[in-house]
Amino acid sequence: MSWLDVIRHLLGDDAWLLEDDRFGVVYQDARPGDQSGYSRIGWHSDHQSGPHLDVWPSVAFTIHVDPTSPRNGFLRVLPGSHLGGTDDMPLGFEKVPGEVAVYADRGDVIFHDAHLWHGAARATDDGIEAVR
Repeated sequence: MSWLDVIRHLLGDDAWLLEDDRFGVVYQDARPGDQSGYSRIGWHSDHQSGPHLDVWPSVAFTIHVDPTSPRNGFLRVLPGSHLGGTDDMPLGFEKVPGEVAVYADRGDVIFHDAHLWHGAARATDDGIEAVR
């Protein structure tokens, strides 16, 4: 099954990829240091970036060019949070009871609902181990 088949299964045949200036496809380089345009992204849901827009339901996907780890950054998610609101969501990187670390290998594709609470941080290590 292709990623496009998965999206159609989740959202229906009328789904589309948004333009790249608002959502669409974004490249995030999570290396440490000045060369990185990536910074810490605290707890959030993608829906919060445009709750007034008529584009929901939505799904996000990431295609991992390099593997993730505690040394080079990884995704944190709160399973089941897509079923509720965001009133109790922390504003920063606090540990949330029930959160799960999601590690990816090179080539992995991760899909998540736009309402899912998630966060990530850039790498904390230097050198080849920090590349993501």
